[in-house]
Amino acid sequence: MAGQSARIFRAKVAGAYRRLGELGLVVESSGNVSLRVGNVVFLTPTGIPFYRLRGKEVVVMDLLGNVLSKGIPSSEWRLHINLLQGRPDIKTVVHAHPPFATILACAGKELPVIHDEGRLFFGEKVPIAEWAPPGTWELARAVLDALGTGKAVLLSRHGMVTVGPSLSQALILAEKLEEMAKICVFSHFLIL
Repeated sequence: MAGQSARIFRAKVAGAYRRLGELGLVVESSGNVSLRVGNVVFLTPTGIPFYRLRGKEVVVMDLLGNVLSKGIPSSEWRLHINLLQGRPDIKTVVHAHPPFATILACAGKELPVIHDEGRLFFGEKVPIAEWAPPGTWELARAVLDALGTGKAVLLSRHGMVTVGPSLSQALILAEKLEEMAKICVFSHFLIL
């Protein structure tokens, strides 16, 4: 891939990660973003806070998980690679630990989508993947299995993932997923 194109894609991934932080969906360096362009994957690195990440620090990998640039990819690189391999329609993966989605994930609950607008994005529910240790192929497989043909999944005791054909769409889904989780948690307490 030409250097100029790679710089553009790296900058887009870094910008998407910073946007997750601005939305309050990640804290410091928790969470990660990837973008697939052909057989190349641009992935946020490990350990760099969202507000400090610059395009040149985004890691370039192939679809087999080989690192093609400087830097150490996110510890969840297996999750990204597995989703991008397993669902050719996916171009972008967003993984984060926003508070309300993570509350449901830690409670072991799928997200019933009770808001009409949310159903336009996610259908009747957002499933939850079986628990597996973070950063493992077991987690990567569990997430792909639970996601199926959907756009979002909760990760048991961990967080959430959204996928899409573009960075902007996956970011919108991440924001909407947290909004739906918040509505679910608060409305549950009001119904009691």
